[in-house]
Amino acid sequence: MGDAQNPPQGKTMREYTSPTIVDHPSCIVLPPCEHHFEIKPTTLSILPTFNGMALENPYDHIAEFEQVCTTVQPNGLTSNGLKLRLFPFTLKNHARKWLSKLSPRSIRTWVEMQETFLGKYYPPSRTSNVRDELISFRQHPQESFHECWERFKDLEMSCPHHGLEKWFLVDKFYRGLMADQRQRVDTFSGGTIASKLPDAAWDTYEELSLNSLYWDDHDARRQQAPSKENTSSRGGIYEVQGTSSGPSMHEFKRLESKIDQFLNQVSRNPPQAQVKMATSTSCLFCESLAHSTQECHLSSKFPDFIEEQVSQVGNFVPRNQRNDPYYNTYNPGWRNHPNFSWKDQGGSSSAFQGGK
Repeated sequence: MGDAQNPPQGKTMREYTSPTIVDHPSCIVLPPCEHHFEIKPTTLSILPTFNGMALENPYDHIAEFEQVCTTVQPNGLTSNGLKLRLFPFTLKNHARKWLSKLSPRSIRTWVEMQETFLGKYYPPSRTSNVRDELISFRQHPQESFHECWERFKDLEMSCPHHGLEKWFLVDKFYRGLMADQRQRVDTFSGGTIASKLPDAAWDTYEELSLNSLYWDDHDARRQQAPSKENTSSRGGIYEVQGTSSGPSMHEFKRLESKIDQFLNQVSRNPPQAQVKMATSTSCLFCESLAHSTQECHLSSKFPDFIEEQVSQVGNFVPRNQRNDPYYNTYNPGWRNHPNFSWKDQGGSSSAFQGGK
């Protein structure tokens, strides 16, 4: 036990647990520069960032970083010295921690920095996966030639060290196309793609991709446009054939049921209640509960339908009680209903009716 007059030598318990300043040398050895230089904050703000996530491509990061470096040229600073000084600022989160764990003074050139960086974030397993995808490449259903070719090039460029020769890549892409697209390639080649040299075959894919970019997209837009010839007339009856704008038979029956239900309810109530129901029920045009059929903004376009429905409010006889053998198949009110008509772009209207 120490004497009060002579305290024990060494550190106290508090000093042993207190944080200390650590001088951790960098893994990068910066080359000397004889001239004064300045790197502006605006340069740091435009640098790309890499977080070390699995979906990030280290090749893309290096390419973007080198492109930024071409726009910066500090006085007396070599390209090697500039990149070694700026590259650590591009690493964030996990990648920043990885850089700090590297052995001190282990990197002296930009080439060594790239090799170390790619070795960490592009392991052999990732290379094998990309190579397997290139070998088994297939065109997706409904994928245009342009989209397929761009996807193939993106895959190939994501792994520049895949080790596959160009003739092999040309052949694998051709075999992965749909049968009609392979025929398209041969026709565009003036015979067969196999008769071309690898570089010429690659250029053929590029030219056909540009052609596909315009024509395939143009044809797709034209097919999506509404057709004017989607109706046919037979015996005075106009039929809609699979158009998105025309009503289906299911819609006919649904709206017919709603109208009959409404008029059946009206027939079972006194005149005062009939007026209230006619103004409080949901709209037969747009099915809104905020207004009645007569108050709908579409009612002015179909005055005959409104007049017919109003006239039936007080004198309604259910259809199944009428002497009408065709009550299950035909409704005269259809001819004026807005949902049971078709109008072409020329402005002419063809109603769904039983006779001319």
